[in-house]
Amino acid sequence: VSLGGILTILSFVFLPTDKFEKDSSNSTFDYLGAVSFVVAIFAFNISFNLAAMDGWQKPYCYILLIVGVFSLVSLIYVQMKNEHPLIPKSLFNFTALKILSSLACGFSAFGIWMYYVWVFMVPLKGNAPLLATAEFCPLSITSVSALVLTTYLFLKEMKSNLIMLIGLTCMLISLILLATAKEDTSYWGYLFVSTLIAPFGVVLVSTTAVSVLSDMVDSNQQGVSSALIISASSISFGLGISGLSLIHI
Repeated sequence: VSLGGILTILSFVFLPTDKFEKDSSNSTFDYLGAVSFVVAIFAFNISFNLAAMDGWQKPYCYILLIVGVFSLVSLIYVQMKNEHPLIPKSLFNFTALKILSSLACGFSAFGIWMYYVWVFMVPLKGNAPLLATAEFCPLSITSVSALVLTTYLFLKEMKSNLIMLIGLTCMLISLILLATAKEDTSYWGYLFVSTLIAPFGVVLVSTTAVSVLSDMVDSNQQGVSSALIISASSISFGLGISGLSLIHI
């Protein structure tokens, strides 16, 4: 928290102020769409995670799910009818849907991997928390390497769908390595390799999504597209689904 506060203060001091042209279109902010959007995300995340712990028989679990469904339907209706919708109309296409779906699946998979790799290291293998933390150290190195690789691929003008495919494949391989590891297997055989691969999946997928969706909207709407990407990259939603699968399978 203190580091975030320091960075916030420094950003006000050193970052230049953006200059925007005055909007003469008399557009108004889509408050109803914003409320529907936030309520839908909140309700879906909370309902699935609570259901994984308490079960769907609890009233607050399915009530929150119903609220999420109605909020989502309301969001879609408002965006279709509003002249100045919260989500740019240029993002209402199949390509954007594929990008957001891939992003959501990739980050959900990463959330599942992050949680269960820690469960595997500490409760199952019996490693001390400090040792398990040390075994996560390769993440910092491979994350930087993934950023460098992503920049290189974009400079080489590789197709975005191929970069997205590579990222999702990396995430899949890391999950397979974690799922097939046994309690008596060596860290270097499965978990180390999984730790090396997982960051490439997250970085490649998120960077590709930002690049593609930003190109679909005007410069003054790129902030909205980035907010949509952040909302789609929900780690907790996938974790709730994985918890439900453990209960019912």
